[in-house]
Amino acid sequence: MMAAKRARSASCVFPLITAVLALSYHALIVAMCSYLPQDSMAIGYGLAGYATAGCAISLLGIYGILTHNRSFISLFSHFLLLDALVSTCARLLVLELFFNTTHSQDTCSDTIEAIWTDQKQPSHDVIMSPEWQQALLKAGLWCRFALGAVHVASVGVLICTCAAQGTIAVAVRSYGLQLGGSPEQDVLIDHKDYFDEDFRDVKEEKTAEN
Repeated sequence: MMAAKRARSASCVFPLITAVLALSYHALIVAMCSYLPQDSMAIGYGLAGYATAGCAISLLGIYGILTHNRSFISLFSHFLLLDALVSTCARLLVLELFFNTTHSQDTCSDTIEAIWTDQKQPSHDVIMSPEWQQALLKAGLWCRFALGAVHVASVGVLICTCAAQGTIAVAVRSYGLQLGGSPEQDVLIDHKDYFDEDFRDVKEEKTAEN
């Protein structure tokens, strides 16, 4: 039958795995939000509400993939694309706040000085000497360089993650388009093919009798 052929040609394994992973990811976020401290802006509640909506849409996506419901698959694919943009913007904001705080508080110099002091236990004269200050300055520069490299790499990973999720969303949407119409339309098409075959058989029998 035509609907069965379309279902076989459009494999649902990859979209189904995507929907299950999306459901697990958002369910994990909901569970983690319960451990967040309370804040005046209610960021934790907002994040939990968004993740709960993600769980619901992921469940609809799983149902749509299993039942070949084109509308639910389209809804899930559009949510994946929107989630890629929203999540990337939120992660970039948190990342920038983290690195700006790190640089503004001069974390590198303070951390290195604390480690060296604990390990070497120098005297006050050694700490105040130019050699100590120069070595501390060089170590701080290398630390800031490493933090900058990590910063750039983190931004690159976030952008690649956004692009990958967008690509997955497009792939899921393409799967939905491969299914053709809705299940009700598939039933009508299958019945039409069935009656067309009966009509051809009757016509061939009449032709043979003549």
